[in-house]
Amino acid sequence: FGLHIAIMAVPHLVKHFPEIRFNIYGGYALTYRKYLENLIVELGLEDHLKLGGYLNQEQVVQAICQADMGIVPYIEDEFMNLALSTKGFEYVVMRQLLLIKSRKF
Repeated sequence: FGLHIAIMAVPHLVKHFPEIRFNIYGGYALTYRKYLENLIVELGLEDHLKLGGYLNQEQVVQAICQADMGIVPYIEDEFMNLALSTKGFEYVVMRQLLLIKSRKF
């Protein structure tokens, strides 16, 4: 995943949109979650970023409905170059704005 890349972009967005809030949900390996938590603190983003846990399907729908837009920050690698993000489809089906990296085919 590329959540750390999205988190590193937040300070740049805060300069222009000081009220911006990001909610990130998912079940991550404990080491990756700790890395993300430390990065949030290191960048001083505690007031702008919420790192939540796993959501069931109904909770995902509710979270997407409450969002202004979605981000799918996958890192480019051999696997992800072939994968299609179901998260991206969820945002599109629910008519939400979506920021996603284009893929080379």
